[in-house]
Formats: sequence, C-alpha cells, structure tokens
Amino acid sequence: MSPHELKQFKLRAIYRGLLTLLQNKHLSDITVSDLCRTAAVSRTYYYRNFSSFHEIVSRYQEQMIMSYLNLALNNRHIDFTQLMTAYFQIMGDHATETLLLIHAGLFDVLISTFRKVYVFLAQNSY
Repeated sequence: MSPHELKQFKLRAIYRGLLTLLQNKHLSDITVSDLCRTAAVSRTYYYRNFSSFHEIVSRYQEQMIMSYLNLALNNRHIDFTQLMTAYFQIMGDHATETLLLIHAGLFDVLISTFRKVYVFLAQNSY
C-alpha cells in the first residue's frame, strides 16, 4: 500500500470508527481512546493528524467530495444543474451517516463542505 493509500485508509477507518461510536454515544461522551480502539489506529496517529472530531469529519467529507469535483474538472460540458444533481445524489447515498452527523451536532461541517462545493463551481463558471 502506498503512503497516500495508507493515509486514505486510516482516514476512512477513523471516520467509520467515529460513525460507529455515534450510533450509541453522544459526541461529547466519545473519548480519543474509544475512537482509536474502534478504528484500530493509534492515539499518536490521531494527535498527529487531527485536533478534533470535527476535523475528522471535515477531512473525510472533503476527500469524498474531491471525487465529485474531479467530475467537474474532467467534464466541462456538464452544466450546473447536472453537477448539483450529482452532488445531492452522493449525499443521498450517504444519508444514514449524514443523519448521524446531524444528530451529533456536526451540521456545520456538512454545510461547510456544501459551501466549498458551491463556491468551487461558481468560481469555475459552472
């Protein structure tokens, strides 16, 4: 596994671990130790890469949305309506985890991700 693939794998693992814990615990009741144990990553990894659980969600959401933005970069003939439809389709595919994040009080992270996508599309004349 390349260093980039390992980085993506660990980010996915810690994000999934957080989602798993959110199914049964309130965000404020989750400890770094709980998360690292659930995600099978070290505490050193967590502290070296993140300053908060919000940052984990934000980075994962940004990674997920980069594949969506690559669609825009590679297909200039796609219009704004098609791009926004694709965005909401992606979000619909992740509805269960999105609801977990909303219920955990992480709505601001989702709004921030949407804002980044919208600004990107506007700045690139979509």
